Amino acid sequence: MSPGFLDHASDVTEPMDVEVIRFDDYVDRNAIDPDRVGLIKIDVEGYESAVFDGMERLLNKPGRKVPILCEILTDLQRPHQLDGRRVVRRLEGYGYRCLDAASLKPFSSSALRFEENILCI
Repeated sequence: MSPGFLDHASDVTEPMDVEVIRFDDYVDRNAIDPDRVGLIKIDVEGYESAVFDGMERLLNKPGRKVPILCEILTDLQRPHQLDGRRVVRRLEGYGYRCLDAASLKPFSSSALRFEENILCI
């Protein structure tokens, strides 16, 4: 993976190894019925695309979409750009409708701040 979100602040961070499993594999391994999932919350400090890479089967599932509450980050000045617009477009491509999580109004990609919370249904 690319350098972490706080890679510039080594005095306040400590590297650690973390086990990672694809969401789709976790669902299979634990016999989770996606139709019984009420909400998925994602807050991964810029790694949203990597999370969605591991959820392809769930995102492509026909029928009812599992609601996703997701914090997205946008910082186009970083060496590894964070672009919330790409995240929104990707989810919309799976058939989700993205709303501003605070107002529940349609989300405007043109007015992205550094950190936004979206509810995708």
